[in-house]
Amino acid sequence: MKKLVIIKIDGEKYSLKDKDNNIYELYFEFHDIENKIKEGDIIFLNEYLLNEKMLLAFGSLNSTYGREIENDRDIIVIESNNERINLKRLYG
Repeated sequence: MKKLVIIKIDGEKYSLKDKDNNIYELYFEFHDIENKIKEGDIIFLNEYLLNEKMLLAFGSLNSTYGREIENDRDIIVIESNNERINLKRLYG
């Protein structure tokens, strides 16, 4: 999984930076989480998702609307306030 730092949030558009200072722009929608995602938080995700150009919706691992987890392509981990939040990709 690739480690990315959130450097800017503009609505659903997230600007992310990796350790080599490459910048990626992805569109996220988060459900079923208590803490608000903010700039400076870290996202771990499968590099496959870096090529997605559509809105990526993620929610709780036990969400009934989520995909069946077959590999790490459908899971992300968010590190916020020294806490790790595991989310799976929702249908859409």
